[in-house]
Amino acid sequence: MHCRLFCYYALLAVSCLAPIDSQGIIIVYWPEEPIQRRLNWEYDLDLNFNGIADVVFRSTSTSFWLENINNSAILATPSGPPDVGAFTLPLDFGEYIGPDLTAPYEWFDSEVGGSTFFSCMSVGEVQCLGLWPPEAGAGYFGLSFHIDENIHYGWVMMDFSEFGTAGGNIVGWAFESTPGMPILAGAIPEPTTLSLLGFGAVAILFRKKNIANNRPHPTPHKCGEGGP
Repeated sequence: MHCRLFCYYALLAVSCLAPIDSQGIIIVYWPEEPIQRRLNWEYDLDLNFNGIADVVFRSTSTSFWLENINNSAILATPSGPPDVGAFTLPLDFGEYIGPDLTAPYEWFDSEVGGSTFFSCMSVGEVQCLGLWPPEAGAGYFGLSFHIDENIHYGWVMMDFSEFGTAGGNIVGWAFESTPGMPILAGAIPEPTTLSLLGFGAVAILFRKKNIANNRPHPTPHKCGEGGP
């Protein structure tokens, strides 16, 4: 891992956001600095630092996507035929991540095709397809992975505010330590109410720009200067 230092929280969480039957222990990792995406990049993310990668980030000069490994799954929407992949869904702070989903949300668990943030091409001008355009700002995506053959749900916070197709840094992530327990996007342990409100303020500052209007049908859009 490139995370030399990280903040570790393992406290009983009390959710102020939405009713979930009961919450277990939410574990959060904040790298000292965001993990910076680079072009022609591959990064194995080990969510719980057990030495087993849970999801792979891949990028080229024009595309950025996730690959599932070791029975992980990404909260996504199918890209539709003839493609075999999916589009990674951007989530707002407090959105549900768990087993009970409604369309167009679904768990994409195929190890073929990948789950795309965005894919750009130059046809006279640069156009990008996906739910996370390169200038989208920041947001969360949901995922599931396994610890000792048990499924766990988590979120990853991404920052796309760096303009152009180099955007897409990993800010931090969290997961529920209780197998099968849902989690809310951006949810953290609550040692005090102030800490939760403080994170909520950060989440608001990092809210992604112009993503919600793109759901659930990705359509090509123009990217400004700074693209490939």
